[in-house]
Amino acid sequence: MKILYPYVLILLPILWAFVNKKNFFYILSASFIVIALSGVAKVSQKEIKTDKDIYFIFDTTYSMACKDLKPDRLEYAKKEFFSLIKKLKKPVGVFSFDKEVKFISFPTTDYEFLKQKIEKLKPVKASTDIKMAINRVKAVSNGDKIIVLISDGGEKKVQGDFVFWGFATEKGAKVPGFDAISKLNIIGKKYFAYNEGDKLLKYLKKQSYTTKKITTYKRIDYIFVVLAFISFLLGGVYNRFVLVFLIFLIPRHLYAGDFLGCLYEKIGLQSAALSEFKKSGSDFAKIKLATFYMKNGELKKAYNLLKDVKGYEKIKNYDMALILTKMKKYKKAYELVRKLKEKYSDERIDRLYDFVSLYKNEDNLKTIIIPTKKTKSSSEEKTKSKNDFKNLSIKKEPLW
Repeated sequence: MKILYPYVLILLPILWAFVNKKNFFYILSASFIVIALSGVAKVSQKEIKTDKDIYFIFDTTYSMACKDLKPDRLEYAKKEFFSLIKKLKKPVGVFSFDKEVKFISFPTTDYEFLKQKIEKLKPVKASTDIKMAINRVKAVSNGDKIIVLISDGGEKKVQGDFVFWGFATEKGAKVPGFDAISKLNIIGKKYFAYNEGDKLLKYLKKQSYTTKKITTYKRIDYIFVVLAFISFLLGGVYNRFVLVFLIFLIPRHLYAGDFLGCLYEKIGLQSAALSEFKKSGSDFAKIKLATFYMKNGELKKAYNLLKDVKGYEKIKNYDMALILTKMKKYKKAYELVRKLKEKYSDERIDRLYDFVSLYKNEDNLKTIIIPTKKTKSSSEEKTKSKNDFKNLSIKKEPLW
């Protein structure tokens, strides 16, 4: 457990100074109220895994035309790359570089698209700047990523946080058109040879995600509100009387966001009230927010919010039925109201049930109106709603 607002506990000695010290239960009740206001929460942790971006960088400088790997280094690398990503089954991004860095694709699983792009890569007579290529890929996004360099290597001073997949032999081969031999030059944090694709695959699967711990807090301060109320009643019994008038009544759904939201709503500060309800995230706050969205015509938003509510069955289903009626989805509305009618006895539920019963099989009506009185007959009401009204008007009556 954790106290979210420990500074509230400063109120304890202040309250004790004004509470009847001869009555232990009153002192206990005041203490529980302060503890509840301090935000007592049950702490839990869970681990979530997030995928890292994987980027491959193809070296297209002229040394990749050497034929120590058949038909040449670059074509051999393409073949191994396609074999690896089909087994990897994860999104991969691709760059190429020679005298400049060229973007090919952000991480994707559209391997056919990658194949079309990569098959066009050819060795270019140009110098190599591996460091520039690595820095360019690192700058693509701020998230964690794995960079795999497909190359025959470079200068030993070129190091960094990347994986080197070497496509060249230690013996090397002559660079076409030049009197020079190009050999494998190993660089980077981790090295895999051209024939170690399976080892690289295992490495990427193991390293391709990060684990983060998420801490969640479940408010349990309502327990202390109940204890405070019980202690208060016991204090009244102890003194042979119970206080007749309570200056302040703390609602059972006590929660900082809900409490302040209700207060702001009462004094007409709607924007402040909405802000508090959004912070809360409780079922009560969701119903309050849904009411606001309904009044402003944001029906889908209100409906989706109500679907997440776990409690308040009567209010939730009544509001959802109103929304469905407004959206002309009478069959769904009928099912909800029918269940409410079976469980609760309420005039507003009965009126809504009578109305949706008329239209449950007519989802294509263009104009409707919710009756404020019981209709004389279903045929008369249908005729009236079709011929006399042009605008839908539903007056929401929440079951508070």
